[in-house]
Parts: sequence; C-alpha cells; structure tokens
Amino acid sequence: MLPNITSLRMYFNGKLKAAVDELFGAFEKTITEHSHLKQENYRLIAEHREKMSRVEEENVRLHRLLDLVLKPEIKIHRLEDLQQLTLSVSEEVRPEEDQRYSESEAMSLEPYNPTWRDRCISARQRQEREGQYKHISVRTSDDNNMPAVISSMSTM
Repeated sequence: MLPNITSLRMYFNGKLKAAVDELFGAFEKTITEHSHLKQENYRLIAEHREKMSRVEEENVRLHRLLDLVLKPEIKIHRLEDLQQLTLSVSEEVRPEEDQRYSESEAMSLEPYNPTWRDRCISARQRQEREGQYKHISVRTSDDNNMPAVISSMSTM
C-alpha cells in the first residue's frame, strides 16, 4: 500500500504544479495585457486633450469673430479729416514727383493761383457749418492679431 500512496502523492504533486504554473501564466498574461491597455489609455487621453485644446482655441476664435460682427467698432470721420490725410499723403509723394520733372517742364507749369485755395477753404467751412458727413468708415479689430474688417461708404 505504501507504493500506491507514494505514486498517488507524486501524481497529485505533478497536477498541482501544473495548475500553479497555469495560474501564474494566466496571471502574467493578464498583467501584461493590463499594462498595454493602460499605455494605450494614456495615449488616447493625451490625444483627446490635444483635440479638446484645439477645439477650445477654435471656439475662442469663433467667439471673437462673432463679437466683431455683433459689436463692431464704428469710427466716423469728417470730410476735412480725410482731406488732411489725403493732403499729408500727397505731400509725402510730392518730392518724388518733383524729381520726375525737368526744370523746363517745371517752368511750363501754370503758376500758383491763390483763388483756388480760397475756394477750397470756403467749401470746407460751408461743410463744417452744415455738419454733413461725407465719409463713414467702419473698422473692427481684435487684440489677438485677428484681421481687421474695414468697410466704407460715402453719404450725401
């Protein structure tokens, strides 16, 4: 009877060892899969955060554009202000134009007529008295380097 017990004990020890090895193998496999899933989840979370950041930036940009459309900054310029701007630009360009003419061409030009200046001044004063605006300029801008939207119209 003793040999049967020893052989039975060896048989059960072998089966128990195989079961333990199988359990530890399954446990290692589960740990490895969990580790891979955890890394994949971290990657997906990082991608999701990046996408959310881009969506939030786009949302802010669209809100700014909506504010520009709904709350534009309107500036009204009087005609004389625009004429001063035009004159200042013309004066800057004039030296270049003067260099284009030769002395003989300059001599052939008509002399300065002071009555034209008086007529322009009286027309400007009349417009000031009437208080008419001849030009309306609308400019909308944004603090964060957004493009400005400009539109103009002349009224009579």
